[in-house]
Amino acid sequence: MSRQRPRTVGLVCEGGSDVALFAAFVRALWPAVGRVLPLQPQLDALTGHAVGTAGWTGLRAWCKENAGKLDLVLDPGIGDPLDLLVIALDADIAREALAVEATPTPASTHLPTQLRAQIADWLGVGADGLPAEVVVSTPTMAVEAWVIAALYRSQRAPEAIAEPAKFLVQRRKLAMDPARPHKVRKPPESYRAFAAALAAQLTHVRKRCPEAERTAHAIEELRRAASR
Repeated sequence: MSRQRPRTVGLVCEGGSDVALFAAFVRALWPAVGRVLPLQPQLDALTGHAVGTAGWTGLRAWCKENAGKLDLVLDPGIGDPLDLLVIALDADIAREALAVEATPTPASTHLPTQLRAQIADWLGVGADGLPAEVVVSTPTMAVEAWVIAALYRSQRAPEAIAEPAKFLVQRRKLAMDPARPHKVRKPPESYRAFAAALAAQLTHVRKRCPEAERTAHAIEELRRAASR
């Protein structure tokens, strides 16, 4: 039996902190992954900080730029093709991304579904028109809820926390940005540590966070199909 080639994964996220978490998440689920490529945003090799337009508007711009061209993204014809493309957008951005009038709350379980449909629309396909290699993840309310599940196992419903990053500030795992009083600083070194915890506690995270479970299941299904 021949040895399978190392798998290649592309990530489209809001920022470098999300890239670190999703890279660890994917590697924990698919050990054959050899390379994880941050397609959006691209990261500075030295600092780990995002280069260019980040945030949800950067993600939207990437999707619209590549609308109708996902086949070329997955297999550009140079180098190994992507075995998996993860597009991740936190549900707490729904008010802006979906132009909804009400402020999203953790009880808004329909928001992740709406966001996935919106992302498919930005990509120029219907919700059922995404290639099999594309997994869209919409953490509720933000991917830091998965970090909370990994670090604080007694938290029964991390996805019900309205502002997970600020929860981590209260626990002194993160700090507010003095230059932008309402923003949380997300240093790469902190998120590398969070990523390691997320990978180590993935089974527990999946039990506590339904969107983590949905995303993980989709990746596992693709992994199984690729191994046939």
